[in-house]
Amino acid sequence: MNLIHFSVAIIIFLVLTAMVFKTYSNYLSVHTEAVTAVDAKINTFLAMQKILSKGFPENWDESSIKQLGLLDYMHRTPVEVTETSGEGRYTLFNITLTFDHDCSLIALNNTVRVYEYEEEVPFTLYNQTYCYGNYLKDSTIVINSSFLAWQSKIFYVYYSNDSNIIPANYSLPFSTDTGFNVTVYPRERMLWLSVDKLQKLRQLNYSIATASLSAGNEFYIEVSE
Repeated sequence: MNLIHFSVAIIIFLVLTAMVFKTYSNYLSVHTEAVTAVDAKINTFLAMQKILSKGFPENWDESSIKQLGLLDYMHRTPVEVTETSGEGRYTLFNITLTFDHDCSLIALNNTVRVYEYEEEVPFTLYNQTYCYGNYLKDSTIVINSSFLAWQSKIFYVYYSNDSNIIPANYSLPFSTDTGFNVTVYPRERMLWLSVDKLQKLRQLNYSIATASLSAGNEFYIEVSE
């Protein structure tokens, strides 16, 4: 998926979001007496809440969609790396990571990214084993970063099963630097805005998208003093 496609999908997403808030605003403008109360609460799911979900079915397409949702799971594995030789340096080092022990197909090789704090750092995968196709099971990761003597850092390895992510474009040689201690922490899971689903949204018929948003949406206000 190139930048133009991604931008168009984001614009469509923002337009749909604006439609939701406009609908809600129109409702409140008609019922002005309700919003003068001290506490006004919305007690149903708004369309925005539907969008910020995985949708139904979770892997929806135009032929199967019942509820539009643009989120999906991504995973990250925290890795603590400690310099042990007492020598500060900018260097390459290796970590060995199990992405998907039980082969649940959660880690496409094109989606892997390595972050130090909030910055992406260069890396290259070596010695990969696969569950199926391009779904990773294990790999050695060569990372490029700088360390002070005895310094410890946390790196986050991100990955998902999103096929529309453009692969990282780094090429690092295999490292033989052994002056590091590596601790791999348990995998974490979180929801994120799926590029796959944004691409599907761009191709989705407008009437189908709006129908999936409006189904079951009834707005009412509960007023309490």
